[in-house]
Amino acid sequence: MYLTNSSSVHDNQFAFNSFLIKSFSSGQQIEKGKEKIVYHYTSPNAFLSIVQNQKIRFTDIRYLNDKSEGIYFVKVLLDFLEKYRNEYPHFNEVVNNLLKENDFEKIRNLEVTNINYNESPSTGYREQRVFVFCTCAEADSLNMWNYYVNNGEYQGYNIGFRVEELIKTFDVPDEKHLDSFRVYYGKVLYSEREHFDEIRRFAETTEQYINLSLSRGDSDVKKAVAYEQIRLRNYIVSCGPFFKHPKFKSEEEFRVVLAIAEDSVPHGEDAQRYYGKNNQEIREEFSVKRGLIVPYLSVVIPSESIYRVTIAPMMEFDIAKKSIRELLEMEHIESVRICKSNIPIRF
Repeated sequence: MYLTNSSSVHDNQFAFNSFLIKSFSSGQQIEKGKEKIVYHYTSPNAFLSIVQNQKIRFTDIRYLNDKSEGIYFVKVLLDFLEKYRNEYPHFNEVVNNLLKENDFEKIRNLEVTNINYNESPSTGYREQRVFVFCTCAEADSLNMWNYYVNNGEYQGYNIGFRVEELIKTFDVPDEKHLDSFRVYYGKVLYSEREHFDEIRRFAETTEQYINLSLSRGDSDVKKAVAYEQIRLRNYIVSCGPFFKHPKFKSEEEFRVVLAIAEDSVPHGEDAQRYYGKNNQEIREEFSVKRGLIVPYLSVVIPSESIYRVTIAPMMEFDIAKKSIRELLEMEHIESVRICKSNIPIRF
């Protein structure tokens, strides 16, 4: 249901062949040859693991630090309808049909931990799992370094990734290799204006589609409403992660989101799923985080996706630079800049 017309997808100006890889917002599409760098801040142990294994972790969205993940977008959606209810009557109907089993006031106050969706088995909707890789648009952010303070000292690294090369790890050569996954990427939105602008575009499409059904004399508009309901459900899953509370703005996140049908999440040693030429054997794994057992997907990345490494403030730069350079050479990762944080922090 969420597949789009693939004609003219190949040989276009955008960076990826697969039409299942796209920006969650049309204004953020990555074009071929236009290099975009994002920065993944991480601990020394995680940094070493990424470089040695050339793999990154996409964490199950339910286990990220923000407790409102998966809920906040629905709150914003309800706030939008409260403000523009009379402008988008069909969209209002779609939202109410999808969410009618919930207490809207509790969602607005973020007092719930789960959303109940009204979905008929006849719609054919496949339950989705969402895994996220989080980066930052800022190359040297004190707010992000603050997550890596150990015994009063800043200990950590950030890896600058070329976005196009990073996401190409999921690209597929042709539609024969398609599997039940989608990849979305883009900057996280924090302001109400940005949130409402995105939702408005979705709402306008819904109004146009249902009005077109009415103009054709379609007496059963329920089918059109049901279709839009599934489209909205997919949007919540895939694009909801790009909407966050304004209090998180200092993180300046850029996310890559991997949405997979629940019944297609690869489990166990015999998992055989195709997620691009580098990830033909991707599977669900687990780690310990804050005492919780956290599911994640370990994703192979091309070495050319690594653009630079920045060393945290207060670390001994010269000796750290030598060891990193030796590590990169050992792993055959070439032409990587090694930089020192410019944040002036006292020892």
